[in-house]
Amino acid sequence: MLKEIALAWMYALGAFSDDKTHKYDIPVCVIRSIILSTYLITNSIICAGVVRHWNDGIASLESLRDDAISVEKVSLSVENYPERYYKWYNK
Repeated sequence: MLKEIALAWMYALGAFSDDKTHKYDIPVCVIRSIILSTYLITNSIICAGVVRHWNDGIASLESLRDDAISVEKVSLSVENYPERYYKWYNK
């Protein structure tokens, strides 16, 4: 039973049934299994990070709203800037 599962796993990962590459089927299966497991681990870590930080942006949106309100209170007219910043404007 276990040998049949291993054989099915080898064929699922791309093992061939010819005599030329038969001796390389097991090493290729091991290498491809390692590559597949690293993909799965990497994707799991990325998904866990996304889930962990899912609603972190809500607090920063509220702080942005507060910052926008405080910016509206500041006058942005040319008279509030030093002369060197608007000298080109008066030409």
